[in-house]
Amino acid sequence: MRPYISWPSGFNIAPAKITGYLLNLSGGSPAKARWWLSQGFDPDRPEVLIEALFEHTSATNFVGLRLPPKMWGHRLVFEGPIRTPLASNPEVRSVWQVSSGTPSGIRGVAEFVTAHRI
Repeated sequence: MRPYISWPSGFNIAPAKITGYLLNLSGGSPAKARWWLSQGFDPDRPEVLIEALFEHTSATNFVGLRLPPKMWGHRLVFEGPIRTPLASNPEVRSVWQVSSGTPSGIRGVAEFVTAHRI
């Protein structure tokens, strides 16, 4: 039996996910960082990408959720265009985690996991 999953009460992005991951050429995903930088995003202005990712979580872009085998939470997946500084509006997938048993999970807040072009 699948549990009832409500829409998150909010979305949160840790700034380090942007400056230390998506826009960091020397981080764990330099190819991903090169792509985001090529879209006009700037590590000195992480709030621009943060705002674009929040906008990306529209109901129009929602494609589904994933329930892992062990019920430690669920992930929401969004696919669609994202607003960029260069106005290219490429198609991306963003993934957000609502973890059960954590303060944000108890409040129903979805935490940003990753985003990449599709």
